[in-house]
Amino acid sequence: MESTLRSVFIPGLAVILFIIALILIRTTIRAFHGRRYSNVRVVRLPAVYIILSVFAVLINFAGRFFYYSILLLIPAGYVFGSRFAGQAQFFYRSDVLYYRRSPVIFIIWLSSFLARIFLQFVLPNSFVINIIIDSVLSFTAGLLLGESINLIVKKRQMTESRDINADVQQKNY
Repeated sequence: MESTLRSVFIPGLAVILFIIALILIRTTIRAFHGRRYSNVRVVRLPAVYIILSVFAVLINFAGRFFYYSILLLIPAGYVFGSRFAGQAQFFYRSDVLYYRRSPVIFIIWLSSFLARIFLQFVLPNSFVINIIIDSVLSFTAGLLLGESINLIVKKRQMTESRDINADVQQKNY
């Protein structure tokens, strides 16, 4: 019976690990080569993380209002994300605007992602581990939100500056 359970568990685990590896490879490539800029792309990941954070806390700690304070890590992460968002870069490729996220934020995100996955597999039903996982998820949500908002503001300033320069050049000719 034990060998039957192992044969069912291992292929399922292999599929999950393969999907996680694909996510990590795709995210790493985008981190170093950049992504096409759009407000939706910039905001999508932080929005998903915030929704997951809220649901995780509500599900794991239903009725335990003290633990809802874990969600206060979102504003803390926002401050930290805003601090390192200046390392993000914009560039043009074939007249299309692309952006690269901050390397510091990417490394923190990657580390927290791997830590969450590891803890979830090693100690899936531990109350303390749930607190740690939800705390990291909330902090990372704020981190990505801070970076995203700063990317949108930086892009807006860049566009306004470009428009002003175009107007000045047009008036000079």
